[in-house]
Amino acid sequence: MQKPGSKSQGKARGYLLLELILAMVFISVALVGLLNGFSGAIRGQTANDDHVQGILFLENKINDLELSGSFQEGVLEGACSENESFSWETATSKTNVSCLYRVEVTVSWSSGSEKAVVYLREKKDKS
Repeated sequence: MQKPGSKSQGKARGYLLLELILAMVFISVALVGLLNGFSGAIRGQTANDDHVQGILFLENKINDLELSGSFQEGVLEGACSENESFSWETATSKTNVSCLYRVEVTVSWSSGSEKAVVYLREKKDKS
């Protein structure tokens, strides 16, 4: 039997419940912050993907207009056939130079839009 206050009795001491609770709180706060950072990065990547896709639709619409070669003054709009959440709008007007048109193309989506202004020349048939 050991006497009270002997040296071996102090070595058997464990962690207090308060210390364990504080450690769990610190780990929980760190985990929540880490998960919040990951979700923010994913949201940012999704917005970036939409922006890149919007720019590609914009360039595609400009190329379609350029290939058509004939323009009518006014505003046209529609939905992108590849992705219904994207819509486009073109505003065409004549300039002071004959056969030259100012074409403003806008592609919009749920979280933003992208606009470009180009000047396109009307193709004349040589018949």
